[in-house]
Amino acid sequence: MRAFWGWILCAASCTVLVVGAVLPRRDSVPASSEPAGRGGAWEEIARSEELGGQAEAIVMRRSARRAVAADVIAGLTTLEQATERFLELNRLHPECTTALRLSNPGTSDAECARRQVLEHVESARQEAAAETAARTGYRRSADTPANQRTRADALGARVSP
Repeated sequence: MRAFWGWILCAASCTVLVVGAVLPRRDSVPASSEPAGRGGAWEEIARSEELGGQAEAIVMRRSARRAVAADVIAGLTTLEQATERFLELNRLHPECTTALRLSNPGTSDAECARRQVLEHVESARQEAAAETAARTGYRRSADTPANQRTRADALGARVSP
């Protein structure tokens, strides 16, 4: 009886393979040279190219902001100059300015950019301290979780325990 079911299973598998080989296949991407933006896969291809360009712009802005923060830390740039540079970077993409205005209601664009500079400078300093600590195995007492909560409370931010 077992051999009988084995032959049935084998015959069914062979039938599926033969039918799959005989029936025509459909292309997942249209074979026509239809321009992008005209539906289906072409829309997705165009959208992925557009998003790829946006991702590159974000990476470039981020590296520019990090460079400005590094210059402020090194004393090569004043806070006012850094604020102006951040304002320029924000003006290149209006969605940045809009997001800053929404997250800081009632403040001017210059004040939003100044806060942004200070946040980037603080972040760069923390990254440098973490790299130093990782290399040397040393942890400053100012970096303990209790002190981080105290600093965050002073800035009005929330830090999880």
